[in-house]
Amino acid sequence: MEEGYGVTTGLGVLLLALLGILVYAAAQAAAALERVAAALKTAPEISKKLDVIINQEVRMAGELDTLKAAVAAENTVIDSAIVLLNGIKAALDAAIAANDPAALAALSAEIAAKTQVLSDAVVTNTP
Repeated sequence: MEEGYGVTTGLGVLLLALLGILVYAAAQAAAALERVAAALKTAPEISKKLDVIINQEVRMAGELDTLKAAVAAENTVIDSAIVLLNGIKAALDAAIAANDPAALAALSAEIAAKTQVLSDAVVTNTP
């Protein structure tokens, strides 16, 4: 009988150890579930913050597109002014080479007119 009693006691100890492990595992699982629940509670707040960031990014992308268009328009104006100045120089060189006072007078009038148009445009478009 003593032998059987020892086996039963050994199994009892083993069962108690397993029960202790299960209780510990259950406590760990409960703690993990609490952490998951806490994280899920913050999900709507995180989602709102992400929406704000996305909306700001979309707005900034639109502003960047507007800025790119303004720079392109400015470059077009600058390129047009360069063409105008090169054309005036070529006409002046031709009039000087031809030694033509009438051509020089006409060029002078054209320069004055274009200078006024350019000046008006600068004043109109300057904030």
